[in-house]
Amino acid sequence: MQFLERRRSLFPGLRSRRRGASIVEFALVVPLLITLLLGILEFALLSRNNLMLANAAREGARTLALGRTTTAAKTRIKSVATSLNIQDSAISFLYSSNDGVTYANSVGDSGTNNNAPIGSLIKVSLNYPHQSLTKFFPFLNNYILKANAAMRREG
Repeated sequence: MQFLERRRSLFPGLRSRRRGASIVEFALVVPLLITLLLGILEFALLSRNNLMLANAAREGARTLALGRTTTAAKTRIKSVATSLNIQDSAISFLYSSNDGVTYANSVGDSGTNNNAPIGSLIKVSLNYPHQSLTKFFPFLNNYILKANAAMRREG
């Protein structure tokens, strides 16, 4: 105890310098922590949107594989991904008659069913421009997320 008192008497400003060093360290660390927190938030939202888009593409492909119309598939896609607000122009339906080598034919409607032949592969492609939550990472704003799903048309 005497040692500490002797030390304090030799260096009277030591305690205030330590406090100043703590403030400087805090000022250096806080921006890094805020950047890390914002990065976690942005990439969590990006992952959520990507997962939701992939699930919507799968649901649309399943709807078309069951023979339903393209209107029903678009309605299903939009109901699965309600928070994404997917536009009709960002949805494409193609089918392949050669086991997925090429998807040259567009899926249309014929009455109450779609016009893809039974046994053909139907591919649903979705595009979505991701909107950044914080705008802190400018390369993530309007980043285009893409999702594809393919299923065989059932009889």
